[in-house]
Amino acid sequence: MSDDFPIHRTRSDLEKLLADGGMEGTRLEFKASAALTRDGRQTDEMCINVSAMANSAGGQIIYGIDEAKKSQGPIRVDDGICDVSITREWIGQILNARVQPRMNDVRIDEIDLGSGKRGFAISVAPTKIGPHQAPDSRYYKRFELEVRPMADYEVRDVMSRTTAPYLEPVLTFDGRETTALNFASNPQASDPIGLNVTLHNLASVQAEYTGFVIGFDISFLPTMRPPMMPIGRFADQNGNTLNWFQRRISVPTDFPIFKELPFEALPPDNYLALPEHALKIRGFLIRVRVYSPGFSCDRAWSIQNSGSRLKIISLD
Repeated sequence: MSDDFPIHRTRSDLEKLLADGGMEGTRLEFKASAALTRDGRQTDEMCINVSAMANSAGGQIIYGIDEAKKSQGPIRVDDGICDVSITREWIGQILNARVQPRMNDVRIDEIDLGSGKRGFAISVAPTKIGPHQAPDSRYYKRFELEVRPMADYEVRDVMSRTTAPYLEPVLTFDGRETTALNFASNPQASDPIGLNVTLHNLASVQAEYTGFVIGFDISFLPTMRPPMMPIGRFADQNGNTLNWFQRRISVPTDFPIFKELPFEALPPDNYLALPEHALKIRGFLIRVRVYSPGFSCDRAWSIQNSGSRLKIISLD
């Protein structure tokens, strides 16, 4: 599954990634080339970051991109690494020796940044044999823009991937992280905003019975069709009041959710609209809860409003 991530070969590939609006998230992290050295602290940091990706939903770490300190946004492709002893083989040896148990689906690509200097991209699939322990004997997980130590229940969740489904919800606007916000049809409410939630099973155990619950910020005007059913307006665990809907997924009515085929939990004929009076609000909450035998998760996103576009930002 590490082959699912894009291959970057040249400086032009990274420059195109940034030009296309590439931003850090749960499955993508940028690092300056200077962070990849033979210094012990830096190699430990690399192991922490890569193991955190494996313990989460998988992802890609790119060494060769400078970031702004305050906004943590990418600035430019940097000059690259000139130390000839830092190679794909060396990176692989470090990860194999210092992360336990060994990660079995990691791809390391070298990137030609010009003038004999290089960057690297490390792509790692979600673990099937973890969780993986970093050199400091702790377990880590990737959360949006940072890496955090895992709580006990999170360690147990990853361990259960071999015995129970592990359903990771992915929220998009019809497959995109951003969408235009238009008021062409009705000045009092936006044009329909298509929204998708896909459940990706990261485990080898198929999910035959699943409960899916989604809560929308009360500023949104949701249009939900069967099998989505309303269950009321109430607060989440943080005190945020949301409009909640649910569906039940079961065999034989639906196809089982298994690793090779993600399941569209929120069908495409469901959509949102935003009333004109809510345009001044800069962020809207969406929360998803998933339940299956031996597994449960709770994920949240902020829908960031710039006035003309909406952007999905993970809060986990």
